[in-house]
Amino acid sequence: MDQPAASSLFDLLARQWRRPAAVAAVAFNADRAAAFAGADGSLAIVPLADPESPESCVHVNAETGRATIRPRRKAARAPVVREGLDDGAAPPLAAHRRSSFVVGCRDGRLLSVTPRGQVTPFAVRLGQRVTAIDHHAATGRTACAAGAGVAVFAGDDTAAAPLRLEHELPLLALAFSPDGRQLAAAHAQGLSIWWLGDTPSPRRDLPFAG
Repeated sequence: MDQPAASSLFDLLARQWRRPAAVAAVAFNADRAAAFAGADGSLAIVPLADPESPESCVHVNAETGRATIRPRRKAARAPVVREGLDDGAAPPLAAHRRSSFVVGCRDGRLLSVTPRGQVTPFAVRLGQRVTAIDHHAATGRTACAAGAGVAVFAGDDTAAAPLRLEHELPLLALAFSPDGRQLAAAHAQGLSIWWLGDTPSPRRDLPFAG
C-alpha cells in the first residue's frame, strides 16, 4: 500500500491538539475519552471516537486495484477545556467512575469532571495539597494522597467519609493492584503497600534507594 510521500503515518492516522502549556498527566476513561492536565492548572478533555476512521482514508483504484492512503479531510474535534482548576500547577489526574475524571488541587479540593467539562467537588476536602490520585474501576475505589496520608473513597459516594491511611513520609504516587485489594504508595525511601480487604493487615514497607 502506497502512502503520499509528504505525509507520515502519524499525519494520516493520528490526531493532535495544541495546548498553551506543557501536558503533565493524561488519563483515559472507559467511555472513550482522554483528559490532559496542563502545567498551567487546566484540563483538556478530548473524545477518542475518530470522526474520520483510518479505513475511510484508504482509496482503491477501480482500474488497477492499487490502494493508496489519502490525508485526513476532517479536523479533529476541539477539546473541552476547563481553565484554572488548580492555581498554576498541573493537577493530579485519574479516570473516575465510568465516564468522568477526578483531579486534585493544591488547596486539598477533589473535583470530579465530566467529558463536557461539568465540575462537581467532593464533599470531603483534604487538609493538604493533593499529590497523587488513582482509581480502580471494578471496585469503584478512589485513592488520593495528600502529604503523608491517603484518603480512600469507596464506590461512587464522594460524600461518605473516606478510609484514612497514614504514613510518616510525603507520598508521591499511588497505584491499586489489578484486583483493587491492595494500594501501593511511592515515597522517597521506597514503596509501601496497604491491604484493603475486610481483614486488616499491617502495612508492608519495601525500602529501596531513590
